[in-house]
Amino acid sequence: MLAIAQRESQFFPYTVSEVDAKGLFQLTPIAVKQDQETFFKEVKEVDLFDVDQNIELGILYFKYLKNVYQNEKDPTLVLQQQLAAWNWGQGHIPSDKKFNFNQQPTTVQQFVGDILQYQRDCEQQKIKQAGKINLPLLLAGCFVFSCLILSLGLCCIHKIIEPKDGWQKAFQDWDAVAGSSIDVNSDGKIDLLMLMYDRGPAIERTNKVILVQGDSWRELLSESLCGFMGWEIGDFNQNGKTELLIRYDDFGMAGWQSWYLYEWKNNNFELLIDENQILSNLEVEDMDNDGFSEIIQTFWPYEEPKSKQIFKWNEQSQRYLPGKVFPVREL
Repeated sequence: MLAIAQRESQFFPYTVSEVDAKGLFQLTPIAVKQDQETFFKEVKEVDLFDVDQNIELGILYFKYLKNVYQNEKDPTLVLQQQLAAWNWGQGHIPSDKKFNFNQQPTTVQQFVGDILQYQRDCEQQKIKQAGKINLPLLLAGCFVFSCLILSLGLCCIHKIIEPKDGWQKAFQDWDAVAGSSIDVNSDGKIDLLMLMYDRGPAIERTNKVILVQGDSWRELLSESLCGFMGWEIGDFNQNGKTELLIRYDDFGMAGWQSWYLYEWKNNNFELLIDENQILSNLEVEDMDNDGFSEIIQTFWPYEEPKSKQIFKWNEQSQRYLPGKVFPVREL
């Protein structure tokens, strides 16, 4: 459940998706209704932004899916089927038919793969340096995990960072989809970095990154893009500056996605990389253990097989430089 919360909301309790899924576990009204019908759980006022409620209803819904999908003999396949149903909906994953993971949509395969990777990382207790896993994100995960082990007792100790005066009023007609507590400008003070989007049509949506410092806030970035798919924040290249990697889904563009790498400079984020690909996966990892994190994109080049490309930090140019594109089968 910790892995699901990380993948669904990055532990940000105010996350809202394109289909109006909300909160830590990105629950929909259908999931809540299923909980109520299956477990006779009556909730007078459902508030999916309430951490206690969202965790309880999320646990109950996954418990329901585990009861529905248990026909496959392979435990890994059973879990893949349950997670696919969580992501794509029970109507798309029949419980009485043979489940073939490789025949599921790419987005579903990616979701399930991310969950299983987060689970492996958690089980192996891989506590990574900044640039691989955001420290505040890890701490938030520990808080959420503490809530989860209390199961349905839900004595929640997850601490929510309350919004500062000013920005909340300015963005009262916007949705907050991501937030991270981090010392952005290396002044020794923890700031709040948030990504907001307006509630207009998805194909015309505006995304804004704002920085909240104490009682003041300001807008840093504004992009007319589509669906937010996640971000990574940290000092990837160990140069003492904060890097921000943002990934968007270009709806209606046949699987195309955009990602941007920024670095903090002159009191704002400067664009280092601007990529648009039919993307399968995007990772930040120190592959060669040299202390600098690489950025690895897995994608489908035009009329070419599924491939990988590694962007590596170059000390001389002080830039991330793209490497050769390799078909996945050759790696």
